Amino acid sequence: MFANETLKVLNHYRAKRHSSSLTLVQKRGMREVRELIRLKTIRLSVSDKGGEFVVIPYQLDVEVTKKHLEDASLYHPSSEKEFKRKYRKLNHEWAKMARAAGSKPSVISQLKVALPTVLYLLIKTHKLVSSDDLASNDPSLFKVRPIISRVDGPTDRITWFLTLIFNQLLKHIPAHLTNTQMFLDRLRTAQPNSGCVMESLDVTALYTNVSNDSAMQAVLELLMQHEGEINMYGFKIEQLMALLKECLSCSIFRWSGKYYAQIRGLAMGQRLAPSLAIATFQPILRIPRCFWIVYVLRSPTAGA
Repeated sequence: MFANETLKVLNHYRAKRHSSSLTLVQKRGMREVRELIRLKTIRLSVSDKGGEFVVIPYQLDVEVTKKHLEDASLYHPSSEKEFKRKYRKLNHEWAKMARAAGSKPSVISQLKVALPTVLYLLIKTHKLVSSDDLASNDPSLFKVRPIISRVDGPTDRITWFLTLIFNQLLKHIPAHLTNTQMFLDRLRTAQPNSGCVMESLDVTALYTNVSNDSAMQAVLELLMQHEGEINMYGFKIEQLMALLKECLSCSIFRWSGKYYAQIRGLAMGQRLAPSLAIATFQPILRIPRCFWIVYVLRSPTAGA
């Protein structure tokens, strides 16, 4: 019944003509912006936190990205050959583990992808404090958040599957909140005494400073403690850990036709990054305290 009613609504609006809310001047402006993007005169994106549009000269965007990729502690040059070796190994491990777990052949094949991930940067406009900063063409002045987009990349669908399993573990972490209302409720029920002191802490580049080994160890401990309480979809712990290791090691991406590898930490854009970061926080949250409130990349988490 629900499907029938939904189909009726869809058919109703499919046949309905919609008029644009843009004026002729606005439409012309949109066409001009698209043309500037096509000609690689500008790059149009959103900012890291503010949500505003960022229009930056295309060549300046290239220079900012090149400057970012010079960080040898985080990236090193790679190659298409190395990328293919990594994704083929990942797909081989996935097929082997999935067959052993009894997954359907159609599911196994659907989760394989051979396209490389790509890098793009979000400008931290809140770090540009003066009008001179906004007008500057110095690439070293711009602070950025790197996003390695894994949409339809080699690890995208496999990590989607792993996330189905690992996210079930988050309910066993007192610091994890499922929504903003839960966060507000925790604040209202907190009753610190006069001996408590409020402190605010920030982790610089949280994801890239979470080591893969620490993240894997945290997940392994949670799986061993709660294996019988979650749906493992037929997989064993050692199989999940093997897949997780391969996904984290498949860290090669492409930018401007060249291949690079991220050699440290979790990548922004990695489906598993939020749950792995939260799991890695566990030892810190065991430190005696009156009340913990923790934000992981603007996703509120708390523990009491």
